[in-house]
Amino acid sequence: MQKLLKWTLPLLLLFGMGNPAHGAYDEALWNVTRTNGVTYGQGATGGGSNLFDLQLDIYEPEGNPDQNKPVMIFVHGGGFTGGNREGMSWLSSAFASRGYLAVSITYRLKWQNPPADPNYVFYYPDIAKAVHASAVDAKRAIRWLRANADSLGINTDRIFIGGTSAGGFISLHAGITDDEDYFTDLPGQTPLAINNPNETAEVHGILNFCGGAMLSGFDPDDPPVFMAHTVGDGTVPVVLADLVEDELIAYDIPYEYYRLNNGGHCGFFSQTIDSLGFVDLLVRFMNRNVWDVEPEPRMIPATKLQLKDDHRTPPNLRRRKLNFLAKTSRLNLVPPVAPQALSESDPTLNGASLEIYRPDGSAEDHLVVELPAAGWTAIGPDAARGYRYQAPANSNEADVRIRLKNGLLKIVGKGAGMPSLQNAPYGRLSLRFLLGSGTQYCATTVAGREDSTRQYRAEPQSIVTSDCPDRPVGSASQ
Repeated sequence: MQKLLKWTLPLLLLFGMGNPAHGAYDEALWNVTRTNGVTYGQGATGGGSNLFDLQLDIYEPEGNPDQNKPVMIFVHGGGFTGGNREGMSWLSSAFASRGYLAVSITYRLKWQNPPADPNYVFYYPDIAKAVHASAVDAKRAIRWLRANADSLGINTDRIFIGGTSAGGFISLHAGITDDEDYFTDLPGQTPLAINNPNETAEVHGILNFCGGAMLSGFDPDDPPVFMAHTVGDGTVPVVLADLVEDELIAYDIPYEYYRLNNGGHCGFFSQTIDSLGFVDLLVRFMNRNVWDVEPEPRMIPATKLQLKDDHRTPPNLRRRKLNFLAKTSRLNLVPPVAPQALSESDPTLNGASLEIYRPDGSAEDHLVVELPAAGWTAIGPDAARGYRYQAPANSNEADVRIRLKNGLLKIVGKGAGMPSLQNAPYGRLSLRFLLGSGTQYCATTVAGREDSTRQYRAEPQSIVTSDCPDRPVGSASQ
C-alpha cells in the first residue's frame, strides 16, 4: 500500500509581532515555567515606618521564542484584608500556556497599615488605606514590567490586568485612572527608584471578576473592560457591576458584561457560558476587543512535502491523495489563525481555494481546487473553535476535508476529484490557501520528482519575504 502523502511544516509567521493577529494566543500550546517571589517594588507599612518588598510570581510559556509576548497581571481577592497571589495561579498558568507572560502579584493589606493620601475617600472607610495602597502597588507592578520588558520578552503595548473580587476592583481602579493617580502613597512624596517612577502604568485591557465598582475616573480613552458577576452574589452585590456598566456605556468604552443567574460570589469559573469555558470566554473577549480582526498573509516554509498518485498504470484514482498539515511547534512564533466570523475571510460566506503552482511556470502548472461556501461549517459560537470543510455530497468538487483552528491547519484531499499530479510542476513550488478574499496562507519550497513519475517531494527552503509568490500568468484565479 502506498505511503500516504504528508506535508509537515513548522510555521514561521513573518508579519510584525508588535500587534499580533486576531486569535494568535487562543490555544493552550505551551508548557509553563514558574518563577516565584520576584521583587517588583517596595511599599511602606506600619503607618510609613517600614518598607515591605512587593513580590510577584512569573508564569512563562516554556520555550516560546516570541519576544513580544502579551502580558496578563492577575490580582487576588480577599476583601483587602487577606488572600495571596497563589490564588491566581490557575488563571496565570492558563494564559501562560496560551503564549502570554502572566504574573500574579502581592499587594499591601489592611493589617499592614499602609499610609495613604488623607484626602482619599472610599465607601468602606476602615479599608480605605488598603484600597489606596493596592492601586499604588498594582501600578508599580505595571511599571516594573515595562522597565524589564527586554529581559522578559514582552510587548509593552499589550499589558492587561485582571482579578477576582477585591482584585477585580483593584484592576479597574488601576486600569482606568490617569498615570499620575496613585503614583505614591502620599501627595508630593518622592518616589523610590526601585518603583520605576519613569515608566508609565498604562494598561490595554481590564478583567473584573466579581469585583466592586469604580464610580469615577472613567473617560473615553479607557481600555476595553470584561466583567462577570452573579445576581446572587452576597459579598459584592451585582448592582455595583451594573453601575460600572452604566459608566462604560456613558463613555462609550468597549466592554462585555456577563450578568449570570447561577452561583454565589465568584461562582462562575466552572460554568459554561455561551457554550465556552471561562478561559475560552476571556480568549474570545481578547479576540474581539484587542487583537487585529484580520491576520496578514503568512508564509509557511515546508520541511517535507509529498504529492502522490498511485504508481501503477493505469493509476487507481481512489489512491490519489493529498495530506497537508501545519501546526504549532516550539519553533513557531504564532500558530495558524482562524479568521473572524462574518469577515471577508469567513469561508462559510465566501468559500476558499487551494492552489499548487510554480511561480515561474505556466497556466498548465497551476492546480486549483475550489472549496465553495456550502461545504464549510463554523465550529462553536462565532467560529470560536475554527472551521471545518467537507465537500458537499453529490457535488463535482474534489473530495477535500479541511480543519482550521487556532494552532492547526489540516487539509486532506483524495480520490478522482483531486487534480492529477502527473504534470505537477518541477523546481520552485508554492502552495496558496486562500480564505474568501482576505486571509491567505502561503508555502514555498524547492521540489523534484522521485521514485516514480507521480511522486513529488519537497526540500526545505528559507523564506525571505512575507508576500505570497506570484501565480503563473494567465492562471484562472488571477
